[in-house]
Amino acid sequence: EALMLGLRTDEGVDVARTSARVGADLRAGRERSIARQAAAGNLDDDGATLRIPRDRWLLADDIVSRLF
Repeated sequence: EALMLGLRTDEGVDVARTSARVGADLRAGRERSIARQAAAGNLDDDGATLRIPRDRWLLADDIVSRLF
């Protein structure tokens, strides 16, 4: 839920902080999905933060669903 809601904000998701807060690695089991979405330009991944680019916000539901 933290990932899903965080990706719908301009700030995105601070992976380390959110992982610590929820007690689970947000990337675990999602590495391929994150890489695919990043390669498609649907997700910005700088290593510390995940965010959906503004020009893809209308696709947020689809992008988030592909991460689960």
